[in-house]
Amino acid sequence: MNAVSAGVLLLAVSACADTGDDVGYGGTPSAEQAETTESNSRDMSSPEIPPIEEAPADAAPVATERVDSSALPDDYPVEVWTSEDGTVVGANGQEGGCTVVSAELAEETAESVTIALVETGPGEEAVCTMDIRIRPVSVELAEPIGERTVILEAS
Repeated sequence: MNAVSAGVLLLAVSACADTGDDVGYGGTPSAEQAETTESNSRDMSSPEIPPIEEAPADAAPVATERVDSSALPDDYPVEVWTSEDGTVVGANGQEGGCTVVSAELAEETAESVTIALVETGPGEEAVCTMDIRIRPVSVELAEPIGERTVILEAS
């Protein structure tokens, strides 16, 4: 009886161990399987995240009455400053898990300066952490800010 049990056990184990032509059990895929895998994969990499900067030491805050942040979400951090004798305007931008914030000078007129806070990332299908970082960003102006209004927009 033991010989029959041992034979059945040996047959069952050897049947489970047969991997056939599949990769199975950590084997190396064939060239055809590797090509299929590469063609089906997506680029899920995040944009390169620059090091976090701080507002410059010579930064002077812009008075809140000269800042229009009405186009930003209610919970967006609003802090605006100038440096380099008023030719650089900075603001705090908000970024997350695999997104990066940058500032773009959208418009510069005699009355106002419009700064677009742009958040870029890998796309909607990426898996990202749900964290928020505040990053100082800045734009360079053609003329010093003077008494102009700073308009902040999120895009």
